[in-house]
Amino acid sequence: MRTVTPTQVGRLFMLGGAVGLLLVLFLDWREVLVRAGPVEVVSGSSGWNGWGWAAGVFALALVVLVARRLAGADPDPEAGSSAVAALLASAACACTVLAAVTGSVDVSVGTAVGVDTERVLWPAYAAIACAAVAVAGALPALVARPAGRLGRPTPHGA
Repeated sequence: MRTVTPTQVGRLFMLGGAVGLLLVLFLDWREVLVRAGPVEVVSGSSGWNGWGWAAGVFALALVVLVARRLAGADPDPEAGSSAVAALLASAACACTVLAAVTGSVDVSVGTAVGVDTERVLWPAYAAIACAAVAVAGALPALVARPAGRLGRPTPHGA
């Protein structure tokens, strides 16, 4: 019977976190309410706004890397793919946090219109959680690496 290693479970977490992040990027992360007399208009912006596009690119690259690794299509699986996956997950997480903190909604309004302050919606926080799961999934592979170069494990006796 085949045993499941923490590194394999970590890869599943990375894949799940990155796919979750990609899905949540399509939802509105911020919204603003505009009032003009009896009319109210709500405008929002998705997670792809601002730093979100970079988070999406890093998450997509992570999905491709981990999916190839899980499918066994990686010709040299130990050639630094754990470090690259950790780097991609960390970059996606950092860009997600930046997107959630610095994002904005653009609305053009006249002089007799009231605008409520924009607010951050739950998908922004869900995206941060997904990115954090991807980073956490990268940790077992990094911790399990033997001392030596990041690329290949050091042979015994070398």
